[in-house]
Amino acid sequence: MRGEKFNLIEKWVNEKSETVYWEVRFNAIQEQDGSIQGVVIFMLDVTQQISIKNLLEETQTRLKLALKGSKTGVWEWDIKTNAVFWSDEVFE
Repeated sequence: MRGEKFNLIEKWVNEKSETVYWEVRFNAIQEQDGSIQGVVIFMLDVTQQISIKNLLEETQTRLKLALKGSKTGVWEWDIKTNAVFWSDEVFE
């Protein structure tokens, strides 16, 4: 089995008018001469993962607006990795 693998996210609306997200993967099955013998398709429902990602992004946007509006800066230091993060408001 040779061939390129393709991944994509499909957004579908089901019969209940609910949005459902599917990760679809394609993989062509090719012969030695390059001719395509068939295609393997794998579908995975990723609706919950997409919903969580969208909720996280909305929450981060609200937090940034709240910090900017209150002129409050935050910083964080990870002792294990020695990584430091700070918001733009810390400099102001």
